[in-house]
Amino acid sequence: MKGRAAAVWAAVLAACIAVGPARAETFSSPGLYSVTVDGWTRAPTADGFAYRCASCIDQLEIEIVHLPLSPQAAWHTTDDFIAALDTKEKQKAFAENYLRPTRPDAPYKLELYHVALAEIGGIGMLVISSKFIMDQVTIPDITMLTVHKGQFIRLRIHTKSGALGAEANTLLEAFLKGLSFEK
Repeated sequence: MKGRAAAVWAAVLAACIAVGPARAETFSSPGLYSVTVDGWTRAPTADGFAYRCASCIDQLEIEIVHLPLSPQAAWHTTDDFIAALDTKEKQKAFAENYLRPTRPDAPYKLELYHVALAEIGGIGMLVISSKFIMDQVTIPDITMLTVHKGQFIRLRIHTKSGALGAEANTLLEAFLKGLSFEK
């Protein structure tokens, strides 16, 4: 087994050397945001884009979804959204409501770990740390929410293992530093 594992790691290392260093690339969603990052790919989703780290062993993915708000929505700007969440109690209540399954008989549940406000990409966001539970499977979840230019914005972090290791955490920080919402 040691020889096989060494051969696999040698192949991975050779592939990384053959590809060479990744260059920064800028992806944008016109009118909403842009992100400049090294070593990421982007694929369209129904309501946004999924960004995948090209070299991550743990398959780090960041999904950015934007949905139009109805004229009857309680908030239409980032400032309105963040002002509505000005206390820990309001943040927790919003997060618990957001995490609640849409069906009462849903085969899963989401448990809230932590909630806080943060500035990401130059705008305020509600950061929700929770865990997804279904039968014997438990997967950590990190979701960031805001309102921007009449759109409800959701960033969700995914990894193959469900946890952020040191490499994934460093790459996530670099991605978030490269993210900029248009004013």
